[in-house]
This record gives sequence, structure tokens and C-alpha cells, in this order.
Amino acid sequence: MTSADRLPSRFVGSDFVGSDFAGSNAASDPSSNLSSNLSSMDTSARPELQERLGLYQVFLRLYENHRGLLNEILGLERDGSRSLGRHTTPYIQGMVIDQQVSLVTNLLHGRTQATTQPQNTWLIGRDSCQVTLALPDRRLSRCHASVQYVEDQGFYLTDLGSSNGSLINGELIQRATLLKDGDRIRLGSLIFTFFLCQSTHCFQPINSDHPDSLAAGRCVPLAPLAQAQTKIELLKTDPHSSLEDGSEINFLEDTCSFIHKQNSSNG
Repeated sequence: MTSADRLPSRFVGSDFVGSDFAGSNAASDPSSNLSSNLSSMDTSARPELQERLGLYQVFLRLYENHRGLLNEILGLERDGSRSLGRHTTPYIQGMVIDQQVSLVTNLLHGRTQATTQPQNTWLIGRDSCQVTLALPDRRLSRCHASVQYVEDQGFYLTDLGSSNGSLINGELIQRATLLKDGDRIRLGSLIFTFFLCQSTHCFQPINSDHPDSLAAGRCVPLAPLAQAQTKIELLKTDPHSSLEDGSEINFLEDTCSFIHKQNSSNG
């Protein structure tokens, strides 16, 4: 399939004439002929169409002259989408709660886990024998980068001489860089977000007796719920209680009916 075959059919037709690519193989190269035909169209009346045709021409030239670069870009996209095996939002969260430092992440097998390290330094790379967070990404170096917590300062990302580098918010880092809440990090083809949690907030207990409380109208009071559970246990263990036909379905129906009657009698 040529690059001309990848364009929508409405842009390919016999009425295109002109020349854009100069070269000895222009007559035999379909993509060259297509590009010249696109440039010859009268798009002055529709600026948005002219802009789109310009993008098509850029794509064609990129594909014809730099196919390796284009394939590399497509490979990065494929590897990044397969890194976790399913559509999730990859992240690392640094947490410092009551002097306990930990990293919470879903990068390991796609499951959220809290991890600790005695030196508060987490190594990231492909080699499970050398690093703390071993990730199956072929564009990661064996020991690619580290996340380290420095007391009273925060979490730092450091590139460990990797082949493909480490980027924070699109910028290649050359030294240890302090991470901020919401930073976008790229290691190899793996892209994830860094979150920072250094404080906790304790809310007041819910008062279900207060008339203006949302809990008073929407939450089930704990005491009646415990009483209902006790009644269920008594019904299940009462030796004189029997089921009509011995089926679990009838038992559940009787249980629900029993609770309903008790709630109705209690108002």
C-alpha cells in the first residue's frame, strides 16, 4: 500500500493536475504525483481546506523522506499504550504521612500498591535485579532513573545516564530535579503523572441525629441496622424455623419479609 492509498478517497481523483515534487522519479511515484495534485487545488475560498491540505502534504513528505522517524513515533505510541496492559491512568504518588515516606503507584502490574524503601530511594528501570520498580518497557534502560525523597525538601527525579533520557513536562532533565504535584514524567516510552501528598485532613464525625444533616435523611442509622442483623442471625439459627421447600430462595424471601414487617411495626 502506498502513501497515496492512505488518504481519503475524496482527495484522490483524475482531475488533479500539477507538479510539486521535483525529481526524476516524480512520474512513477504515486505519492509525489498526489502531493503535486493537492498543491494545485484552488482552496482560496476555503481557508480550512487549505490548512488541511497543507497538513497532508507535510505528512506525505515526512513519510517519504523520514519513514524511520515516523515509524519510531508510531512505535512509541504502541508501546506506551501496552505498558500497563489496559486503559488506566499511570501514576506515582509520593506520600509523607507522620514521618512515613512511601510511593503509591499502579505501574507495577497495573495494580495500585504502596511501596517503601529504607533509603527513601526508588530506582526505576528494566532490570528487576537492580531496580526497585522494574517495568517491562524496552525503551527503558536497565537502571533508568530514580525517585528520591530528601527530608524537608521533597521528591527528586534523577536520570541515571539512561539511553533515551528522562523528561519532566516535556523537558529533558540533566540533574536531580524537584518534582511538583501534577508533573508529567516520561521515561522511555512510559508516561505517567506524579502526585504529591504531604498532609492529611480529619473531618468531624457524621451526626445522624442533627435535623439539617444529610446523614439524617440518607444514611441508615447504625443501631437499627445492627438490630436487623441480629434478627437475621436469630432467624437463621432458630431450630423451630423451617423453610417451605428447603430452598435458599424462599429463605431469603422470608428474611426480607420478616425485616420489612419489623421495620413497619417500629414506624
